Parts: sequence; structure tokens; C-alpha cells
Amino acid sequence: MTISVVIAVHNRRHLIGETLRSLLDQSRPPDQVIVVDDASSDGTPEVVERFGADVTLIRLPTNRGPGGARNAGLAQATGEYVQFFDSDDIASRDFLASKLEVLLANNADICYGPWLPVWLENGMCRHDGFVRQARPVNGDPLEKFLESWVLFVQSCLISRRLLNEVGGYPENMRTGEDMLLVFRMLEKHPKLVHTSKPLLLMRQHPETQISTESAGAVRRAVDELVLTDTVLREISPETARVQSKALAHWRGRHAQAVKALNSDVIVTATPSRLDHFLSRKHALVTRCRLAISARLAGHRIHQFYQPQMLDSAYADAIRQLGYQPLLNS
Repeated sequence: MTISVVIAVHNRRHLIGETLRSLLDQSRPPDQVIVVDDASSDGTPEVVERFGADVTLIRLPTNRGPGGARNAGLAQATGEYVQFFDSDDIASRDFLASKLEVLLANNADICYGPWLPVWLENGMCRHDGFVRQARPVNGDPLEKFLESWVLFVQSCLISRRLLNEVGGYPENMRTGEDMLLVFRMLEKHPKLVHTSKPLLLMRQHPETQISTESAGAVRRAVDELVLTDTVLREISPETARVQSKALAHWRGRHAQAVKALNSDVIVTATPSRLDHFLSRKHALVTRCRLAISARLAGHRIHQFYQPQMLDSAYADAIRQLGYQPLLNS
């Protein structure tokens, strides 16, 4: 079975090289690496070109956003499985091998695994001590998604057939596009499997994220409106009946997005007072659970992330990448 890695990049000249080396140095290297440059202006394509025939570079003349850039890469992918990867993250040496092994052993469509938010600088890997998604989510993935579970696409090796079946990424969003992709895949009821072996290091640098831009709040509200409206419109009737309380939560999120934009949009699935009550109750219960978790476990990470303290095996995986793990004080 073959693997295609797709990386969308925009102005990451100083980071894309390390990301590519992380993937090309895998114990089971990818069969195809596609980098889609989303109209960078900082010399990013020139860095990618130094990798020669090991990497296929697609240069977009105009910026299409994360969804459009990834779809451009997906259109050129030939592997049976696709790994979308962020242009600033790095992965443990067994990242692809572990996932492919579990996928094939279970004839599955998606394999996901652990990830860790990190700050990488001067050979140090600073972290908060807790690996996310170290264990599989307990229950039906679609139901858990509707209840707030987040499945990060970059932690997944995914069947290309499934990705094409749902039409790839939505291209009308700049944030939250991965959540809509996950929802559409889960609506197809794919077979999900989990492996705890590999580790994705998810680099944190909020100064360059859209949430800190001047128009970030408006952008997020618009995308939240698109996301929640699409989920409410596309969810199957059978799932909607089973997940009425969870859907109330999504209707409440939708109403908040409309309110944030001071929009005149007429919502088809207008929330009732009961929906609003259930949504606010859901938020209150979540805050209480996080507070209890902070007291009992020493952290406020949501249970859906299945957090586990970073152990020696994960620490060794970080050292193999040339970084010394360091707990943030």
C-alpha cells in the first residue's frame, strides 16, 4: 500500500525544510510528498526545490487558502492513503509506519494517534507534559464529534477513496475547515483505528496564526457560522434523532456566531429556548468537568483528548528528532 503526504504551505521558508526532513527520514518513507505553495512571498518554494525529486512542488499563482491548497495536492496524490501535514509540524520516526501497520491489520479507513503541542527553539522542545489522544476515544466517533470531540486531521492517515468521496476540504473557510472535513468523513461511518506509538509535534507560534490578525475575530465568526450551519443542514436524520442534545449544542454555537456577526441571516434550524438552555447547560457542565479535572489530574485538558503524561518512550521519540524535552514551568 502506498502513502502520499500533502503539505500546504504559505510563507514558512524558515520551517518547511525541517518539516520535510522529518517526513523523508521516516522509518517507512512516504511514496510521494507533495508540497503546495499557496502563493508565498518569502522564498518558500526555493527551499522546497532544494529537495529535488524527493518532493513534488505545486505553485499556486494566487492564494487559495488552506482548503484549496490541500485539495490541489489531493488532486495529484496517487497513494492509497493520504497524510495531510502542516508545514511547521514534525513527526516521530515511526509516524507513518505505525499508522499504516494498524490500518492494514484492521482494513480500516482512518488511523489516528497522539499529538503534543510544543514550542521548539534552540534544541529544546518545551511542552505542558500531556500527550493528547494517547488512547482512543470511547464510543461512536460521530456521536463524540457532535459532543465536542476534536479529531485533528494532521494526526490521521486517511484512505484517499474516503477523501475523494466527501469531496476533500471545503474551500470557503479559512479556519475550521478541517472540522467540516472530519464531520463529512464521519457521516460516512468509516472504520477508525488508533495507535499510541507515533507522536506528532504540533508547533505553537500564535503570533502568526489567523486568530491574532486584526480581522481574526470576524473571520472566525464567519467560519463558525459556515461550519455550524453546514453540520445542521447535512447531518443525517437518523443521527439527528439520536443526538438531539448534541445538536442543541451546535444550534447554540450557530446562534452565537450569528450574534457575533450581528447578522441578518435567517437560520433554517432556528434554535428554540430549550435548545439554548441545553447549549448553555452543556457549556456549564464542561467548565465544571474541567475544573474537577484540574483538581484531580493537575490539568484542564478535556477528557475527549484522552491526555496522558509524557512518558519515557515519547521523550525518547522527541530526542531522536534532535530536541531535548523540557516541561514548561
